[in-house]
Amino acid sequence: MVTNRKKFQGVLNILSFNRHFYIIGLLVLAIALTVILLLKLPTIIIWITISAFVYGLVTPLLVSAYVYDFSGYYSFKWLQPHINDNASVKKIVNINAGFDETSFILQTKFPTSEIKVFDFYNKKQHTEPAIVRARNVSLTYPNTQQITTNKIPLKDHSTDLVFLLSAAH
Repeated sequence: MVTNRKKFQGVLNILSFNRHFYIIGLLVLAIALTVILLLKLPTIIIWITISAFVYGLVTPLLVSAYVYDFSGYYSFKWLQPHINDNASVKKIVNINAGFDETSFILQTKFPTSEIKVFDFYNKKQHTEPAIVRARNVSLTYPNTQQITTNKIPLKDHSTDLVFLLSAAH
């Protein structure tokens, strides 16, 4: 199964998984503007406040759009200059924290390779709501193996490529 990314999928993921930050940020902005208006503070204070909140809320989305949506991150074109022949890559390891957007793409890019996927998500340690939301919508690559962060069950020099690209947005 290959997952085709939608336009602005990275930004949509950031908004979806981290919606609590955006909701709280907008509520705090509304309260701050209400207080500023009630206190009849100068207009410059209103613009500084709005600018600070817009910067804080929009900058992560712009960075995400660049990294996840416009940079070619998921096309793996950045990897091609380092590999002479895709068929020479026999074993690939992909490590994630339960949000895996790359294993199916890797299988498409390296169809003759064995792909081993390790998930180091720990329900007791990784309690951030964004990670929990991401896990709920992520496709699981077949035979993904749960691991701990201090032990990857592989022999030394047994892999051609190792990916630890993104744990979660």
